[in-house]
Amino acid sequence: MLTRRWPLFAAGAACVFGLEALFYLFVHVRASQLYATLVAEPLLITVVIVYVGCDARDVLPTPAERWSRIVERAWAVIIVDVGLTIVNGVGFGAMQEGDPVNVVLGTLVLFLGAMLIYAEPYLCLNDEAPLLAMIPLSIVRSMMLAWVNMSRVFSLFALELAVAIADLYLEQLCTHWFKTAVWADFVFWTIANVPLSALFAVAYLDTLSQERKITAP
Repeated sequence: MLTRRWPLFAAGAACVFGLEALFYLFVHVRASQLYATLVAEPLLITVVIVYVGCDARDVLPTPAERWSRIVERAWAVIIVDVGLTIVNGVGFGAMQEGDPVNVVLGTLVLFLGAMLIYAEPYLCLNDEAPLLAMIPLSIVRSMMLAWVNMSRVFSLFALELAVAIADLYLEQLCTHWFKTAVWADFVFWTIANVPLSALFAVAYLDTLSQERKITAP
């Protein structure tokens, strides 16, 4: 799926990196790096999930239909992505406190984050979600689908966690060598989000198929 659309995804990654760089360089606000990532990366995630999901299902065959879906759903993906970032940040922060109560609370928060892993694919690929109810429905459906194959959910979450840890090590190296890790962070997540988004889209569709088999009469 990735090789089939690699020119599109490469162009999308380049555009997202350019947007992040422009925002970081010319918008002088506190935490501009974080804001650039929170706004730009979900756009790339939306493009990859829509194209991979539509290719897998053979729906929305024309580029106009797919880009219409991307424009229609990108705002919701941005909101959910920000929410997931906050949830995971709170979970990791609580666990780093060290005392048993915070470790337990942090683990529960991270478990919630893991169960929301299908929220973004739902937003991009569901054909019947009412526009104003997409975000709460994505949360509910992701939790429901998580119970269909919980081992897969934890595998995906573990992979996402491993990628995040790799980024932390990269940031430490770049900070040591170049005194800044901003550009490495932009490049790393722009590239990493393409295969991760494609994987989440395929996993979401396969889990939907498993759910239909379970609930079929």
